[in-house]
Amino acid sequence: MKNVDVKGLKNLFDLSKGYFLTTIINQSLPFLLLPVLTRYLTTAEYGQLSLFSFYLLLCHAIIGAAMPTVISKYFFERDKNEIAKLIGNCIYTTLFGGVIVGLLLTICYSWLKPYVLVPLSYLLLLPMGAVYMIIFAIGLNICKNTRKVLHFSCHQIGNTTLNVGFSLLTVCVFYWGWLGRFSSICTAYVVSSIIMLFYLKANGYLCFSYSGELQKEIREVMFPLIPNSVQLILISQAGLFFMQLYFDEDILGKYAMAFQISSCVKLLTETLNMSWTPFLFQQLSKGDGINKVYLTRCLLVLIALLFLGLIVINVFAYPILWAMTTPDYYTSVEFIPWFTFGFLLLGINTFIKPILIKYNQQKFIGKNSFFAMLFMLLVNIVFAKLFGYKGIVYAFCLVYFILAIPQIIRAQKVYPLPWIKAIRIW
Repeated sequence: MKNVDVKGLKNLFDLSKGYFLTTIINQSLPFLLLPVLTRYLTTAEYGQLSLFSFYLLLCHAIIGAAMPTVISKYFFERDKNEIAKLIGNCIYTTLFGGVIVGLLLTICYSWLKPYVLVPLSYLLLLPMGAVYMIIFAIGLNICKNTRKVLHFSCHQIGNTTLNVGFSLLTVCVFYWGWLGRFSSICTAYVVSSIIMLFYLKANGYLCFSYSGELQKEIREVMFPLIPNSVQLILISQAGLFFMQLYFDEDILGKYAMAFQISSCVKLLTETLNMSWTPFLFQQLSKGDGINKVYLTRCLLVLIALLFLGLIVINVFAYPILWAMTTPDYYTSVEFIPWFTFGFLLLGINTFIKPILIKYNQQKFIGKNSFFAMLFMLLVNIVFAKLFGYKGIVYAFCLVYFILAIPQIIRAQKVYPLPWIKAIRIW
């Protein structure tokens, strides 16, 4: 076994295991809310909540979901003072984007009102919540890049605890329904991001010194990645919109529940990526000094873990639905195999993407994402007519396949990895 870089794989595991515990605790709290939500919300209301959460994530993608990526790109190449100024300018850009989106929603409200069916004040929660989500994500990114796992855990679990606490109050005590749950999500991010700003300032990672040069660098990295950020939300959750458009709200709620459970595979990707992305950027910064075989084997291990997660979720899907929901939701299980396979493809694409960003392939990512979004619109419309409501989840899976293949090929072209050599571990 002399070709097996056991020590290297162990190092990656050591970086990841701290995040696993955090993720388990962090995700178990809202997951434990399911029995509450499914008893206080009908399937139609749960579907409406999922749809509005989709709108929030879409605003988040448009305003600046790529900000943590901008910071990671330069984090290991510049000193602390420069990174502090970069973070300050990222926040300026985020605030400006939030104002623009808020103005657009206000101007277009008379046209949107028949579709969203909520007051303008709730609609304006979308850009506000998105801005605070981005600020909070920037702080978490600094914790990851500096390997402050304990600090990361405290902030992340604190945010989730606030989220759950506010939700229990608004849904179970005040009976505000799905709007109460949604406003609780936004409120939790407001409080958490304010605490995060104090944390960044106290640790020397925040300087509000406006710089035209830094703003240009931010735009050069962020703008080409906006289509990719948008597609991450559209492709994964646009099915909620098409379900509402073509089918009844009861099916929408079951689809949303299956998506929630299948997202455990996506959460596994995000957990592994918390250590993988800074680790990969750090390795790539070594230039010719990197061990490509070691890097490839680490990547293969990550993919294998995702596949294992897919199997576990499919085996335990029905018992989870039986234990955590009411009988109205049990038939959601038919969507789960397709969702989990789509999230597996998303995970592979996520692990590959930092290579493209490091080698300035943002424009390619943007073009590929834009094409995938157009394809997503077409295939959802066609599949809904050909296969009925199941066509929406078939489309979900197919679009992720179409998205992943070009990026995997381009990553191999700009930075060839020895896949065959890495597999021959004996």
